Amino acid sequence: MNLKIACVQLNPVIGKFEENCKRASLLLEKAFPSNSKDVVKHPDIVVLPELALTGYNFANQKAIEPFLESTTSGPSTDFGVQISKRYNCFTLIGYPEKSIITTKSQIQDTSNDFEIYNSAVLISPTGSILFNYRKNFLYETDEKWGCSSNPKGFQTFNLNLNKKAYGDNGIDPNIISKIVPASIGICMDLNPYKFEAPFNKLEFANHCLETGARLILCPTAWLSHESPSIRTDISDNEKKRISNKYQSYITDSPDSKNERFQIDNNGGNIDFPQIKQEIHPDKKSFTSEQNYNIFKPDHSVINYWIIRFFPFLNHLYKRQSPFLKPTVVVMCNRSGIEKDVLYGGSSTILKFNNNKPCLSKDENFEDVDSRNDSVDVLGYLGQGTEGVLVRDVELEGI
Repeated sequence: MNLKIACVQLNPVIGKFEENCKRASLLLEKAFPSNSKDVVKHPDIVVLPELALTGYNFANQKAIEPFLESTTSGPSTDFGVQISKRYNCFTLIGYPEKSIITTKSQIQDTSNDFEIYNSAVLISPTGSILFNYRKNFLYETDEKWGCSSNPKGFQTFNLNLNKKAYGDNGIDPNIISKIVPASIGICMDLNPYKFEAPFNKLEFANHCLETGARLILCPTAWLSHESPSIRTDISDNEKKRISNKYQSYITDSPDSKNERFQIDNNGGNIDFPQIKQEIHPDKKSFTSEQNYNIFKPDHSVINYWIIRFFPFLNHLYKRQSPFLKPTVVVMCNRSGIEKDVLYGGSSTILKFNNNKPCLSKDENFEDVDSRNDSVDVLGYLGQGTEGVLVRDVELEGI
């Protein structure tokens, strides 16, 4: 089955919800223009980042409370429903969830009558709610504003990709289903638990592997490895200076004055050698303060994501499973900077062709990053831009 996947990379500003919505709508209109003379195929799946329209770096629970949204029925969900209906697509959007506690025992265990979750809701082409996933592994920022972990842990669910099956009254049982096992992971879910678990435990990736997930959607607010917020070798004043410098790159880039948005709708016309070269681990970085380029990807982030999905890589020193099928991973990250937190952007669509034999002398199965020939990097966006990455992806056997 061929899927047209659109990855929307945003730089949401806290307290500017409506403006964030307008920019997201504008980006999608640029990628799929309604007034085009040519026939423009709409996306099958649209993915937006973690806390896509509210911003992420809230200092505490009091700061985030005005932006909390009822479970699958707040303004972010409403915006996702609009996208789904407009483009006849599935939409995944991250939002800060406020879940009302209904049992007395739960209320006794907390000072609130509600739980906060970092969530992502999946919406059908007709606007119905298909799945609400809650982040399982929490980052320190989530903990600052009182976020709870997903009580169900990581989850895999069956997603019917046949858009014709969805009607106003639910799924039509008379229409043939096209079922794919799907998983959602939100940012820190990909990392070792609390950064304390062994690096090679790979909890989320192994969950996806063991449950047969073939479509993995990851809305994130992933930090750049150069983010001043995580540097321990500089003072607070130096962090502020560097943050202001990055902010000037993002807002005052000479190229961005001509076109501040990056729309990559190259579809299936992919120059794999060029992509591999652009994100080669040994390539010069365009992320440091001195040579930051908003239109270049942060290749260290992309290669780290690939490593975190090591169970899906073919590798010379890993036993292969004959049952593995190609798997698509969509990494939809945000860009921009909030205070001293610099986000990595570089939204990426990956395809793990893990049914390739490892015995070929002409291919590389020794590395655990983009050089490994069992993973295709189908495309990426720049580290500091807002934009849309569109790719036609074949999901075999669906």
